[in-house]
Formats: sequence, structure tokens, C-alpha cells
Amino acid sequence: MSKKREKEDKQAAAAKPSAETNCVASFNFGLAMSIVLSGGRVRRADWRRPAYIELLTFGGNITAVCVIMRDDTMNTYTPSQCDMLGNDWYKI
Repeated sequence: MSKKREKEDKQAAAAKPSAETNCVASFNFGLAMSIVLSGGRVRRADWRRPAYIELLTFGGNITAVCVIMRDDTMNTYTPSQCDMLGNDWYKI
């Protein structure tokens, strides 16, 4: 296993809820996009709930990375510099 993959696995493990605190650790944009590409959903800590990012696929092919908004509308997601530099991403 590559060192990069080991690091991502450790970061993903750290993002699981803690039994003691019932909190979820945050992570960076790179790991957030890895989670999205593997079929997960992520959001930033300061986004109004329940907005989140997920992968849109059609016929098994990746179509777009989308943001799902509070009113269930969907738009393609273009990350801002703040999003890319943020370390407050959470898996939902």
C-alpha cells in the first residue's frame, strides 16, 4: 500500500464519530473529494444544513460533482479557494 493511501486511510478513520464525544473529525478538501469519488457525501462545517456534495452518475459513468441544496435543488459544484483550502470538511 502506498504511503499516500495509508495517510488517506488514517484520515478517513479519524473522520468516524467518536464514541466518547459523538463528534466527527474534520479533514481537508483532497480527502473530501476522495470520499465523493468513492460514492460518499461531504459538507463543510459552515454550510447551512443540509447542503452537501455528491457525485452524479448516469449509466455508471461519472457525470458531475454536484451540490445538493436545502430545497433539494441540484447544481454542479465549482469549489472556491476557501473550499479547497478549508480543513473543515465532514462526511455525512
